[in-house]
Amino acid sequence: MKTLKMFSIPIKGLGIGKHNFDYSFSDEFFTLFEDSAIKTGSFRAEVVLDKQERMMEFNFDIEGKFDAPCDRCLEQISIPIVSQDRLLVKIGEAVGDENEEVVFIDENAQEINLAHFIYEFIHLSKPLQNIIDCEENDYEACDLDVLDKLDGEEDLEVKQDPTWDQLKNIELG
Repeated sequence: MKTLKMFSIPIKGLGIGKHNFDYSFSDEFFTLFEDSAIKTGSFRAEVVLDKQERMMEFNFDIEGKFDAPCDRCLEQISIPIVSQDRLLVKIGEAVGDENEEVVFIDENAQEINLAHFIYEFIHLSKPLQNIIDCEENDYEACDLDVLDKLDGEEDLEVKQDPTWDQLKNIELG
């Protein structure tokens, strides 16, 4: 978990106002999360923290790409991800506020680790299908033979088996 330590922000002693944090990470980050849908990729996350007296607002700007087999042609492709997300963190006990957009932390917390939030934001921005626009990319990463078969443009040679021809001549009844 040493790699995830770099995503920790010390909140005790951090002044009120805006603070900027930049993170660059790649494959090793995703290996630290069990069952990650992303195995290889490179990302950059810019985080702006607006700290107030009893609350913190984090704005995440995440860009990057991950590698995966194309769902159409099975070639390895790089899929871009762009994500802009917001996280509210309140300091103190959660009193009746059950909200997915607000996270509560203890008043004595020394730091907050953003790794899990960044991981979730990336996975929530991941497309449902691993495909890219082949035409826009001049088919450079695509297996054209498979795409031709999918489009039905490939000439299919149908070989006739003479056994079937003989069976067609059988009269029943």
